[in-house]
Amino acid sequence: MVIELKNDFLTVQFKEFGGALSSIKDKDGVEYLWQGNPEYWSSQAPVLFPICGSLRDDEAIYRPSSRPHFTGVIPRHGLVRKKTFTYEPLSENSLVFSITPDAEMLANYPYDFELKIIYTLIGKTIKTSYQVTNRETEKVMPYFIGGHPGFNCPLLADECYEDYYLEFEKEETCTVPESFPETGLLDVNKRTPFLEKQNILNLDYALLSKDAITLDKLASRSVSLKSHKHDKGLRLDFEDFPNPVTLSNYTRLLADGIGHYFLNSTIITVVSVILVTLFIPAAAYSIARNMSKKRAFNIMYSLLILGIFVPFQVIMIPITVMMSRLGLTNIWGLIILYLTYAVPQTLFLYVGYIKLSVPDSLDEAAEIDGADKFTTYRKIVFPMLKPMHATTLIINALWFWNDFMLPLLMLNKSSDSWSLPLFQYNYTGQYLSDYGPSFASYVVGIITITIVYLIFQKHIISGMSNGAVK
Repeated sequence: MVIELKNDFLTVQFKEFGGALSSIKDKDGVEYLWQGNPEYWSSQAPVLFPICGSLRDDEAIYRPSSRPHFTGVIPRHGLVRKKTFTYEPLSENSLVFSITPDAEMLANYPYDFELKIIYTLIGKTIKTSYQVTNRETEKVMPYFIGGHPGFNCPLLADECYEDYYLEFEKEETCTVPESFPETGLLDVNKRTPFLEKQNILNLDYALLSKDAITLDKLASRSVSLKSHKHDKGLRLDFEDFPNPVTLSNYTRLLADGIGHYFLNSTIITVVSVILVTLFIPAAAYSIARNMSKKRAFNIMYSLLILGIFVPFQVIMIPITVMMSRLGLTNIWGLIILYLTYAVPQTLFLYVGYIKLSVPDSLDEAAEIDGADKFTTYRKIVFPMLKPMHATTLIINALWFWNDFMLPLLMLNKSSDSWSLPLFQYNYTGQYLSDYGPSFASYVVGIITITIVYLIFQKHIISGMSNGAVK
């Protein structure tokens, strides 16, 4: 059966195998679509799903919550390009091909989906639309979708390849990644300069001496194939393919349980900050008031702030061993460590601030009024430390919220106790990083601590400037 769309300008044919284009001819009978020479490339315009390009060893690794990770085999450019689609006419100038997964596809790509490819002929334009539906009730479905049309060059029999050129919509300056034809992989970090302030690229077989060229850094959303000898040619528009604004990565985070890890980080940060604010100012007040009277307080102060100069790497292993023996490799053990490690810097700031901004005469006046030391501290001194409270809150909250190394050492026995940074790290692997949900989780973390900063930031400058006095 011939599947065809036709008007006064073009005759376009399709095939159910792959749901793809098979011919594009103008009114003069000139064929624009590559006709699949097996000597070079047997395909014509395959649809690429659920991947574009290649995976290392064709192996996809899945890590569902329902069972340990497993692998599936997805060949280059995906699973559907060699499958038969269902064809349905929509109108005299539009048709649709659709496919759902069979048992073989589900074994290697465990997601129930429906893919529709809608072709519409409008004047001299063929519009291709892709509709991907995730039919899973709970799982978030990762996928790529792409077209891979090949075009004839030259278009006419009396021409050669070098008679043609590509014209980009915008002036381009870009690099291209190194390719590996034997695997189909790209090294996107190892790049070679390719276009330099130009929108014209003259074609030459030497350009393709190693492999196809991947232009992944184009500013243009349109590129034309043109001849130096005549006005026949074509233009490919792909304006709908820039990264669209979507909330799917945030939906993925919710499905992956970010709320639990967000709560863990909130508990760790809030409890740690409260303990720091309760205990360290009290110690600082006692030291500041007695440093000039008793040498023991000077020695105590010096020993405590020496911790600023001890690199964490020096004590990392002993602390981990000690906390493990005490059975404190959990959230509460981590909070104890945060309180301990916050002492040197926080104590230094509070002592300096109290000596500079809270005069001894206030204590004397309170004592005359009959207040004991604790009442003086609670009702007079502690409220006067508000700028320093805000300063240390921001400094320590930023650290507690964003810290990775201590949670990695203390909370690695069970994923239930992970903090948000450990959850974020789960999206990074040896060979592949899942950037979508990873960066969405960074946004969640950044917005939270930024709100806290904005609330208290007006107190920080005064607190830091007045507290950094020994």
